[in-house]
Amino acid sequence: MRFFTQEWAEAARSAVDAGPPQEGKLPAYWQWIDRARAGYTASWALGVRETGSYLILTWKDGKCAEAEIADGPVEADYVLAAGEATWEKLREGCLLYTA
Repeated sequence: MRFFTQEWAEAARSAVDAGPPQEGKLPAYWQWIDRARAGYTASWALGVRETGSYLILTWKDGKCAEAEIADGPVEADYVLAAGEATWEKLREGCLLYTA
């Protein structure tokens, strides 16, 4: 599946909506997330700096309901842009936070 296509956007929406696998969840944290998420309505825009393309995820009542690819600049509640190499590493699970 090609990165930043509509097919990929829908797969990303589905994955974000599903959240992590049950076995990886810390119960108290995810119980809080589930409660907070119930009424969550917002839009996220995740952009690729080199191309100016954005994945726009629209949340409605706690569900990631829509995904689209758009050219920037875009309007969203939260906007995050990174280089394509960074997004690829994140997608591959190769970015880890270390303090």
